[in-house]
Amino acid sequence: MPNKMSKGFYIGGYITGFVLSTILFIIAYVAVLFSVSQHPNDPPLMALGLMGIAMLPLLLCVVVYCMFIYRMWAAIQDGQARMTPGKAVGFMFIPFFNLYWIFPVFQGFAQDYNKYIARRQLNLPRLDEQLFLFYPISILCTIIPFLGGLIALVSVVLLILIIVKTCDAVNALATARQAPMTMPNAAG
Repeated sequence: MPNKMSKGFYIGGYITGFVLSTILFIIAYVAVLFSVSQHPNDPPLMALGLMGIAMLPLLLCVVVYCMFIYRMWAAIQDGQARMTPGKAVGFMFIPFFNLYWIFPVFQGFAQDYNKYIARRQLNLPRLDEQLFLFYPISILCTIIPFLGGLIALVSVVLLILIIVKTCDAVNALATARQAPMTMPNAAG
């Protein structure tokens, strides 16, 4: 597995799935409204089928999201990280528990990354733990009536920022690991 993480892949994959799904849901919603207005007594089966198809690009979002979580946790595995990459991803699929688990996955990663670079005495920028805390909070706040949609957009922006910061941090780790250790010149 390569050590570098691609910002373009994770942001592009997530945004592509999100945008395609949104467009398809709008088309499906209009189709449902049209079907119901034209045939009020018939169930809008075709339009509901379109809703199912609109969910397919969301699968792309989920896959890219899981790959991102796995790769970020894989980068700091030295026996002292609070979780394995598989555990980070796997526990996100446990209903209701994932509402809690998103906090250790994101804020916990920032904390563990910062501890990792301190242990290794790497001269790398620390991750902003507050940013990695705000994202899970924003995800939970999407359930607020009327504001949930706006907060969901904020969550997407926060996720993009986290992807950028995480990819930069993991890529810096890969570079720092490859940098040769030099011995100071003996004055003589």
